[in-house]
Amino acid sequence: MIEIKQSKAKGLVVAPASKSYLQRYILTSFYTKDKVTINNVTYSNDIYDALNVIEALGKKTTIFPKQIIIEENKSPKDEYYIKESATTLRLLIPILFTLNKTCTIYCKETLLQRPLDYYKDLALKNDFNFKIEKDKIVLKGNLKAQNYLITNPKSSQFVSGMLITLPSLANDSTIEVINEVSKPYLEMTLATLKEFGIKITYQDNKYLIKGKQKYQGVSINVEGDWSQAAYFFALALFNKDLKITNLNLNSLQGDKAIVNILKDFGCEIAYKNDCFMCLKREFKKMTIDLNDIPDLGPILMVIALLAQVEVTFINTNRLIYKESNRLDFMLFELEKLGLKYKKEDNKVTFFKSNLNYKKIVFETYNDHRIFMSLAILSAIIPNETFIKGEEAINKSYPDFLNDLKKLNICMK
Repeated sequence: MIEIKQSKAKGLVVAPASKSYLQRYILTSFYTKDKVTINNVTYSNDIYDALNVIEALGKKTTIFPKQIIIEENKSPKDEYYIKESATTLRLLIPILFTLNKTCTIYCKETLLQRPLDYYKDLALKNDFNFKIEKDKIVLKGNLKAQNYLITNPKSSQFVSGMLITLPSLANDSTIEVINEVSKPYLEMTLATLKEFGIKITYQDNKYLIKGKQKYQGVSINVEGDWSQAAYFFALALFNKDLKITNLNLNSLQGDKAIVNILKDFGCEIAYKNDCFMCLKREFKKMTIDLNDIPDLGPILMVIALLAQVEVTFINTNRLIYKESNRLDFMLFELEKLGLKYKKEDNKVTFFKSNLNYKKIVFETYNDHRIFMSLAILSAIIPNETFIKGEEAINKSYPDFLNDLKKLNICMK
């Protein structure tokens, strides 16, 4: 447990490398015999999961502080180990379904509580083996090119996993997705595949995928992570001497929406000399759709609390199937400060609240995004604030607290 005190933040924060892109680059490298060089790397537990998996798939990896080199090596193994990375797990399963041999994926129990329904249905319809036990998945498949239908996916990662794998098969395939979610993440997957020389066409709500495509080697730089930068945008709203850099203005990352959301909220966000900063904040009533940006949910809820205006979040069910039930847990924690809200089906409205300034101990439910959101909140409010579970940040952003300290945030 750590104490974070209200502080005057100042300085420059460099956004870490995009975890989502890096995971896609690593897993897609399985399909090329050429060398893959990935630059501007930031490591975290989720990235180590992806590296462990690609090595088990037979690749040789050479790891440097800011670079990963992946080369052809051996045949895939039968056993795979993943701690808590849902992205790595969901991108891996279609790959293993093509191997036509029994494989076992060992995971933390909490990871196996997250949705895997599409792959269960896929296995059932195609007579694959797919058995989920306490801390592992045992599977065997023989994935073939065909027309695939994915209906009401709880995660876009099911679609991404199939998009990465199907171009390697002998014949053409299609994927039709009904009620698609997190479209920007699918665009990131398509952009990743394009870097590897793979062409996929999107037409009439279907992905048209040619078979027998050749995955090429790449040398690529990982752009900055808009999801992680969002925490510092929230901090910058209350600290005009804080600047944020290493972000691609033309990024496909959905969480780039943080800038336009804040502008619509009434804030003036400037971009100068490759840096973002907040010049003015005058919050106004608004509605925020979380359908494509669920990872922004917790930090946007913090901003909404501090804004002290009516804010309505829609498609809030997108927060439920994450490392924790982020919707209910964030509401519970913010209630400790006096948040008044109305929760309805797939929607919640925050109202202007009389915030209290007593001593608070925040729980974070082993969820990195809840921890980081409440850490930012703690640096802004005058309360004596303690936060449990700082080890959760190792999943995606191990240097988060160190970066806060560099910005003059007091903690102990």
